[in-house]
Amino acid sequence: MRHDRFVGADSEYAKRRALGLIDRFGITSSSEIDLEAIAWFLGVHIREARMTGSEARLLRKGRRGIISVRKDVASEGRRRFSIAHELGHWILHEGAGQWWVCSAEDIYAYVGGLQELEANAFAAELVMPTPIFRPYCDRGTFGFMLVERLAELFCTSLTATALRVVEHSPERCCVVLSDGENVHWSWRSGKLPDYEYFIPKGFRLRQSSKAWSSSFEGNSGMSKVPPMAWFPNLPSGRGFEVWEESRYLEGYGVVLTLLSVNEY
Repeated sequence: MRHDRFVGADSEYAKRRALGLIDRFGITSSSEIDLEAIAWFLGVHIREARMTGSEARLLRKGRRGIISVRKDVASEGRRRFSIAHELGHWILHEGAGQWWVCSAEDIYAYVGGLQELEANAFAAELVMPTPIFRPYCDRGTFGFMLVERLAELFCTSLTATALRVVEHSPERCCVVLSDGENVHWSWRSGKLPDYEYFIPKGFRLRQSSKAWSSSFEGNSGMSKVPPMAWFPNLPSGRGFEVWEESRYLEGYGVVLTLLSVNEY
């Protein structure tokens, strides 16, 4: 699967290390993913702390460590992903540093360096393991109803869950984060590999998209939009249908969009 967020990062190795922990603990369902227990097993203590300028921190001293998570974190899903992200640093980057300070942008906006991207790949696999997560995507109907159901089941954030759904969905789909005017990032599934489906960072939203109006019109259901609203590089002479569902995340001032593409 292609994803610009992970260019240069060894995301597959990070995922394998996370799945190694899932196998080691014999985890077979979402309810068994106890991050505190996993951290304790690894010699890492988790605590909450008042912090500014960072979302989570990891201090390593020999074989012991402390993960500090911001006390006023917005949701339990974000808290769990932050913990899993720092555990990723603990497992993957032992020789790279003893002190990690990770901002919200590093963990949630996917704009950090390669080691931050690897920690995110580890975290996503740890809290939403492929063997447990993928069957839900195979059986479910692509859209926010499925994303919300899995976010509740795995106790994860809407954004992190949407990324995993797109990764494992059998449909030709992608997820986009924007501010209602410009795209912050996008991720397409492996079934949309061509340049013509690439949505670059900074792409200016068309008024014909649901994302453009969602901040003042509210959430949209899955509905058909003009293909050029999102994919101006699509060739003429072929038939395309693009279906969009957008959610305005009011607490963050951003729009999360799911796109499904049918070609006929």
